[in-house]
Formats: sequence, structure tokens, C-alpha cells
Amino acid sequence: MLVESIGSEPWASATFVGQTHWIQLQLEGHADAVAATCRRLEAELGEAEFDVAGHIVADVAVEAALPVTAADGITSCNLRLEILTIED
Repeated sequence: MLVESIGSEPWASATFVGQTHWIQLQLEGHADAVAATCRRLEAELGEAEFDVAGHIVADVAVEAALPVTAADGITSCNLRLEILTIED
């Protein structure tokens, strides 16, 4: 797994203040392993509970691109994790 980029920016609504964070990942490996990891991240991260001091993790979204297999048999898949935190 390769972390390609990480970032955050301020976020606010009428009643809450927080930040939106994102992590861009690339997975590479055997096709079955890459597909299984993408499915697991999509299924489990959205339901996970996170303990962040002074903040509440309000939402976690995982966007996975379709896996692509190169001529050498290596499969890669790009994932984007988006996390919304609000100040507690």
C-alpha cells in the first residue's frame, strides 16, 4: 500500500466546526489480494469507530476505483478515504 497524498481543509455547517481530511492510497499486488483488500476497506472503514481527542469522527467514506491489471500481472487499485471530523 502506497500513500500518494494526504490533506485536510476546514469544514463548517451552521452548528458545527471541523475539518475534512483525505488520504489517497494505491494498492498493488496479486489481483485477488488487491480486490479483497479494497472490498474490506470499503466495508469496514465506514462502520469503524475512531477515538480522536477533542473531535468526533462524523463520517468516513471510501471511494475505490476499479482495479487495473497490467501486462506483468500486477493489479493496482486507487482508493480515496474521506474523513469528516467535528470539534467536540
